Amino acid sequence: MWLLAMLACESPGEPGQIALSRDPSLVVSVELPESSREGPSPESLSLGPWTRESEVDGVVTWTAPKPIGYVDYGHSSRRQPSGMEVTGPAPARYKRQRTEDKPAVNTWDLRGVVRLKLAAEAPAPTGWSLSYDRALQKDRRLHRNSAGLSDWDFVTTPIQPERDSLRGLLLPAPARITYRVTVPKDGRLVYDAELLRPVFQDGTSDGADVVVSVDGKEEHRTHLAPGDTSRLSVELADYSGQTVELAIATEPGEGALYDLVFLGDVVLFTPEQEPETVVLVFIDTLRADALGTYGGDPQVSPVLDAWAEDAVVFENARSPAPWTVPSTRTVLTGRQPDLWDPEISLPSQLAREGFRTEAFISNAFLDTPFGQGSSWGRYTYEYLASAEVQVDRAIDALGRRSSRDKLVMVHFMEPHVPYMEPEPYRSLWAGEQPPELAGGMGKDEVERIGTTRRDQVMPYIQARYKQNVRYLDAELERLFAALPEDAIVVVFSDHGEEFGDHGGFEHGHTLYDELLHVPLMVKAPGLEPTRVAEPVGLIDVMPTVLDLLEMDATGFDGTSLVPAARGDAGARQALTSRPIGVGYTLYKTDAWGLIDGSTKWILREGRERIFDLAADPGENNGRRPELEESEALSLRLGQALGREVGPAWRISGYGKNKHTPAKVGSLQVTHPSGIQATWGAYDPLANLQKPELVDGAAVVEAGGAPFPREWYVVPNGDVTDPSGLALTRAGIHGLESTYEGEPMVIEGRAQTVLTMGVGASRVSVMPVRTPAPVRSEMSGVAKEREDELRALGYLE
Repeated sequence: MWLLAMLACESPGEPGQIALSRDPSLVVSVELPESSREGPSPESLSLGPWTRESEVDGVVTWTAPKPIGYVDYGHSSRRQPSGMEVTGPAPARYKRQRTEDKPAVNTWDLRGVVRLKLAAEAPAPTGWSLSYDRALQKDRRLHRNSAGLSDWDFVTTPIQPERDSLRGLLLPAPARITYRVTVPKDGRLVYDAELLRPVFQDGTSDGADVVVSVDGKEEHRTHLAPGDTSRLSVELADYSGQTVELAIATEPGEGALYDLVFLGDVVLFTPEQEPETVVLVFIDTLRADALGTYGGDPQVSPVLDAWAEDAVVFENARSPAPWTVPSTRTVLTGRQPDLWDPEISLPSQLAREGFRTEAFISNAFLDTPFGQGSSWGRYTYEYLASAEVQVDRAIDALGRRSSRDKLVMVHFMEPHVPYMEPEPYRSLWAGEQPPELAGGMGKDEVERIGTTRRDQVMPYIQARYKQNVRYLDAELERLFAALPEDAIVVVFSDHGEEFGDHGGFEHGHTLYDELLHVPLMVKAPGLEPTRVAEPVGLIDVMPTVLDLLEMDATGFDGTSLVPAARGDAGARQALTSRPIGVGYTLYKTDAWGLIDGSTKWILREGRERIFDLAADPGENNGRRPELEESEALSLRLGQALGREVGPAWRISGYGKNKHTPAKVGSLQVTHPSGIQATWGAYDPLANLQKPELVDGAAVVEAGGAPFPREWYVVPNGDVTDPSGLALTRAGIHGLESTYEGEPMVIEGRAQTVLTMGVGASRVSVMPVRTPAPVRSEMSGVAKEREDELRALGYLE
């Protein structure tokens, strides 16, 4: 009896969360079909049957079913998806429009069906086919024999069958994955199950079953029909505290192909009465001074201002960069942007702890091709989705799986051009649109206006900006009302916007505070409302969130702001004495900066400026630092960035003006002591030539991409002595010319030591201080996003 009593008192298991789709150490076996399709993914698909739709002006329109399940059109004005081709007996061209005097013959478009326009005398179409690189890549990823991945990586690597990026378990039927786990107290297995549509519509499915078994005993079975999505929950409380083999299997219908079963966020957990909820409210392009709580017009942000009264407001928060990609990477990792790794990001870390992670994004630079989506359980991108749509999505996500911990990030584009605020906000302050802005308010359109007239239209642009912030602010009221009272909420922006403050417009190009000073506000249980004046950064967001969740917040470049928010004097003093590094500009040349207390130092194009932010918050009265100051600030910038800031030669090349690239063929830089390193300026769009180190020389080879406007060379010898420095140019006809520097003492200051003129182009060399390069993949433009990025003003 005593033994039975003791057994009855044993704990049936500890509460816990086990992220099965993120932890390979628990896997016993993975069994997969070689492929869920017959044969390889098709390089092209035959089109047909064709239906004669109409004839107009001697041109016949034929239609055929679209043979692919999903097409990414990119920007809404584009009908030809990037990478798609239609071919047949006669060449098919894509043409956006046809005119009455020149009908479009042998053209095609894709709007629901494939439309082919042929001359009336041409025979009915036969032998036509469609190829689409994007679809081919997607289809190959979904099949074991063509994905090129290990079993575990195939099952768990993110997929993007349509617009959403998904992470969980991909189990093409028949498949089975078996885990050895100790079931937590009152254990419940949850997952979202869906039968994915095939990328190519050249086969069908009659559905598949998902079967959960424990130690060989079937505990749950559900049938998924094509297109089905189900949120499933399997109670395993009877196994609490027991170590079992838990298997999840997919079984196909009779003889069916294309049974692509995806299970999202597979977690075995103890349901909670008060689960953790973390919400990141990400407002793109929002200047701090646009909000009343930061000294702006209180009419613009009454909802945010009222919410901020109960939050911790960080008055002097800085972004690490003046544009979206590097700033977001820092927010989600607590590290410098070029140390980005999605597996160490906040969503990855919380997902491994059992959190459901979802993000809703509307900026093309945050879409999955740029590396942002792979760490989230579900990552939904819709170009310029409205605040109303984004709030609806966030509220829906917050209401799902109410007993689970969750991380939700909702992103808003309203303060970013093109301004699209609806009525009644459209008529608040802007007045009548100036005729110069009829073509839009992007960077290129505004810069084409003369300087004088630009100053006159800027108030209209600023009013439109304010109206968009006001519309967003109103929508946030619904979001805030839907949040649990104990939610951890962080409101932030990635960067601000320039409205001629220092002569420019938009963002990405300078390091002034109209671009770097951003709102940062936190509301969480245990934090009393307060305002923190000490300088902080977006680099502190991730460790702050982890600290609020009582998780390890150490090991980051940033620091938790929780102690400072709670009034810890030592923590606030540490923030004051900590240097903050900034940089990573978007447009062609490197720029770096340091915020050290009230001192701000900017390095750009070989020039240095130092500002006293306490006396000159508008950064209008910069001065050139003394040599000793410059050396000390270099050390502080190195501390802030976690890398050496040292001497180098800056090579810059321009054409007729600073907006056109140099045309010099190939160029070689040599020095008697040899060259130890060379690199190009930060080039996020990956559209410039890259310098290389070849046999002790720095070389830029002529090619299809423009000559770099800025690159760096570090010799083995003294940078301040250019004796023997030589530039050798090989022109397009093979002619060579060499230019050598004269011996001189530079004394560590930036000044041109050598200039080479090549026709209308000039290449110059000067000694500078610059951070050593640490690069992760943060460059390149996905072809399907080019139109969208151009519409947002990011592509020149």
